[in-house]
Amino acid sequence: MVHIANTSQQITHQVLFPTGIHSRWINLQLMVAAGVGNSDIEFTSPLPDTFRLLEMKLTVFPQTAGALVGLFIHLNTGTTKTPTEEDVAVRWDKIIDHGLEPTPRFIFRGTQITLRWEMNKLYTGQSRRLGCVVENFGSLVGADVWVGFRISEG
Repeated sequence: MVHIANTSQQITHQVLFPTGIHSRWINLQLMVAAGVGNSDIEFTSPLPDTFRLLEMKLTVFPQTAGALVGLFIHLNTGTTKTPTEEDVAVRWDKIIDHGLEPTPRFIFRGTQITLRWEMNKLYTGQSRRLGCVVENFGSLVGADVWVGFRISEG
């Protein structure tokens, strides 16, 4: 057993009763219509100068159950004050490293799929936003996309 003591060798209240890490979820909802080139963009309000991205969830619901859905999904972070779709999709920093692929491709058939990533990434320096752009690349079906970011501030 390890005890941490201050200079007077007294165990402090904070050591005996540590506080938990407080976090919150920020959720974005995007709806992309059927057809090539249709897209949607969502981003958070500015976050504090220091925050930790703890976890991320992505859920896709095709608008027609069992249909084949093909989407480009950009999950990025940046500092633009009034971001455009191009800022979020191209100019912002990638949250997930997807190797040599410039854009993550997402193709599936079903009623819904949920993906989850443990992140534990610390962002410091200046206020940032988290954002998502979803592009339909040939599907005859649209989709609803939910993105959740769990962050801890401070």
